[in-house]
Amino acid sequence: MTPDEETPAVDDAHGRQRWRRIWHAAFGAATFRAVSVAGTFVTVPLVLGELGDLRFGVLVLITQLAMLLVFSDFGLGNGLVSTLARAIAVGDRSEARGLVSSTWFLLLAVMATGGALFGLLSPFVDWPRLLGVDGVGDREVTSSVVVFAVLFLVGVPASVAQKIHLARQEGWQANAWQTLGAVLTIGATVLCVVTSASLPWFVAAAAGGSVVAAVLNCVWLFLRRPELRPRRRDVRPQAVRLILRSGVLFLVLGVAGSVAYQTDALVISHLLGVDEVTTYNIAFRMFMIPALTVSFLVAPLWPAFTDALARDDEAWARRTFRRAIVLGAAVTVPGSLVLVLAGQPLADLWVGDGQVRLPLLLLLCFGAWTALTAVQAPLAMLLNGAQVIRFQVVCATAMAIANIGLSIAFTKWLGVTGPVLGTVVAQTVFSTLPSLVYVSRMWRKPEVEAPA
Repeated sequence: MTPDEETPAVDDAHGRQRWRRIWHAAFGAATFRAVSVAGTFVTVPLVLGELGDLRFGVLVLITQLAMLLVFSDFGLGNGLVSTLARAIAVGDRSEARGLVSSTWFLLLAVMATGGALFGLLSPFVDWPRLLGVDGVGDREVTSSVVVFAVLFLVGVPASVAQKIHLARQEGWQANAWQTLGAVLTIGATVLCVVTSASLPWFVAAAAGGSVVAAVLNCVWLFLRRPELRPRRRDVRPQAVRLILRSGVLFLVLGVAGSVAYQTDALVISHLLGVDEVTTYNIAFRMFMIPALTVSFLVAPLWPAFTDALARDDEAWARRTFRRAIVLGAAVTVPGSLVLVLAGQPLADLWVGDGQVRLPLLLLLCFGAWTALTAVQAPLAMLLNGAQVIRFQVVCATAMAIANIGLSIAFTKWLGVTGPVLGTVVAQTVFSTLPSLVYVSRMWRKPEVEAPA
């Protein structure tokens, strides 16, 4: 048999292996999402009843900082996913060891630097004023922020295990540890309600479960895979430069994405008051169910696309990209319709009659944003897998700038619905449509572009 005859069979074998890993990861993601959703529906009414609207809004603002600060690792974790997946695809074990060790020690440096800066600057920051909070004790808010910061910083280096799992196309393992984190969070939150704990303890429960699970994941992974265990002798200048170069791009992408997607609660708090954050957050949590379901389902495609493109299997990448969009639409469109039509009754059933009133326009805008996820999430995974990052940075930066301006203007005009409408318009115009055009041109080229 000639090499040309062997190649299709080899590609088919790799393609089947990718799909097995993707489906395993999808099952793990579904389990994690089911546990998270169940936990949310159980704990939110309990926490809202225990803390009241005002303190619940503060809890939302502080815990959402975790999403706002996803770029605090300087993009190093995401930079590791792309570079490690490619090293694994071409069978370079030495490069893989160097990448993991270099990333680990860089993340430790980030944690130490971040802790030092927070310790120096925090005493001079008026946290209640920064968060737009009135009516809650300054000491209570400040203590809550300190608890969150400590847990968040510990989670920075601990997140490396999750990235290694993703790069190795072990999404089911990554999701298993996330599921453990969700279970720990649910248990700790219920314990806080039962004991009538103070706000800082609720923050610890909300942020601590995932951090504890991430630390345990690191211990388990490095015991199971000693060849990947971080060692100072495996830190290499070339690997450090590669991770930093890739990480800087993901850093800018993360900052722009966080500004675009995670500032809505702050805009509402400052313009409308912290009480309106509760209304926004209840609707947000409901519509995040189908949106996050799609995100977790397509997350394993990132390293799978990297593997396929590294092996010149573009046909598999094309087919999988189209299937991912169809799958995303099958989840988000029906889910959005149900939530738009039944959002208010579901909210009443969830948190109690009269607790929140969800405007129809707010539900419609959240529905449109959720439906966009069906296209946006596969696009991001494909471009990440092809290591086309600079283009995404440009789109995300333009989207973030437009989103802030539109969110402020629309909030003054439409109230709590404004930030969501601003996000929908900015994402469609500056991210989704340009990315679709880019991908269509990329497919027409004889080979996928070099990493950018």
